[in-house]
Amino acid sequence: MCRTNLDHLQEGDNSPPKSPVEFNKQVGGHSKFLWIGEGMIGKPKDTREAEFYKRRPSLLKKYLPRCYGIIEGRQLFQQTFLRDAENAMLHQEYMIMENLTSQFENPCVLDLKMGTRMHGDSATSAKIKSQTKKCLNSTSASLGVRCCGSLWFDPQSGKYERQDKYKGRKYNAQDFEDALCRFVSDGVTLRADVVLLLISQLRGLQKAISSLDSHRFYGSSLLIVYEGSNFESDFHGNTHSQERLSEGDNDEEVDNLLAQGGGGDPQPPQTNNVIIKMIDFAHSTFKGFMDDPIVHSGPDKGYLRGLETLISVLENGLKSGPKLKST
Repeated sequence: MCRTNLDHLQEGDNSPPKSPVEFNKQVGGHSKFLWIGEGMIGKPKDTREAEFYKRRPSLLKKYLPRCYGIIEGRQLFQQTFLRDAENAMLHQEYMIMENLTSQFENPCVLDLKMGTRMHGDSATSAKIKSQTKKCLNSTSASLGVRCCGSLWFDPQSGKYERQDKYKGRKYNAQDFEDALCRFVSDGVTLRADVVLLLISQLRGLQKAISSLDSHRFYGSSLLIVYEGSNFESDFHGNTHSQERLSEGDNDEEVDNLLAQGGGGDPQPPQTNNVIIKMIDFAHSTFKGFMDDPIVHSGPDKGYLRGLETLISVLENGLKSGPKLKST
């Protein structure tokens, strides 16, 4: 992973901060991200994760955020702000990452912890015990996925709702289904435009993961981002998606929609309305990666289990009708 200079990075946000500030759209993770501006954030460097971005499989290229390089904290802060920055931040190395929310006016963000196992191969016995307990006491073990935090824009009120990882750990299977459907809704009905694009991309990721032998993504997350303020157009760019699903569509009609826009050919046009990205690779591994002594065989079945759950919940949500269940 090369060192980098901010002067050579692409422009993005219109109003970058004068000095890095805490990223207020972060919904998961242990370490705090810094908002740099210009379409970028700074994430504290993890050696394994930085190496993973450098050697990431070509099949996953479009499913990972861009990593522009590594920079020391002192280079992020302008001279006049150095005295205000914590000493640890100045000596911390940061991975300069693509800010996936920068292109959205009112982004909805969901962090999903993927897989049935969270600990890496080199974890201590205490870590294995604690992470296994979290999986067994949440939807991770049964569904292969759990909510790890969300930021949802309610177009009805114009306000944001935030949920943390602790609430997601308490969800049972039905709670998870309800939370996911609410996330891809306008607060009243499912957004078919978002759901169809999301299913299409999830199926693409499912195909890619299925093709990767020996890869394991323990403790990684899947980040979903979409525009919360625009809920009237479907994946064809029309404005009747919600109407079509509110007139009592039967399963056959919904299946036709899914076949057209939820996976397989033809797929809906590629847009930036919905983004899915794999993140957090500190415990990921594959054959030949950093001389890891343990080599796994076949695709990551735990991760695939989580993708199957997501696709199933979203498809069933469309088939059961557009209106959300009352809570």
